[in-house]
Amino acid sequence: MTKPWTIDTLEASLVDLRMTLVRMCADSEGAHLGGSLSVLEILAAVHFLENGTPSMVLSKGHAALGLYG
Repeated sequence: MTKPWTIDTLEASLVDLRMTLVRMCADSEGAHLGGSLSVLEILAAVHFLENGTPSMVLSKGHAALGLYG
């Protein structure tokens, strides 16, 4: 059984995701850190609200790392 999400676990996950995005951008020539960071909380909230199976379309290309981070 999986542990239920709380605001504290969501915030801790966001810290880890931000660090992952920074590392991903540091290793890439064409990454856009600002665009990815600007949608990270929204993507995490959608993931949280839809129990890990979000069904959405991300049409902001500069934020792609946020989706895959």
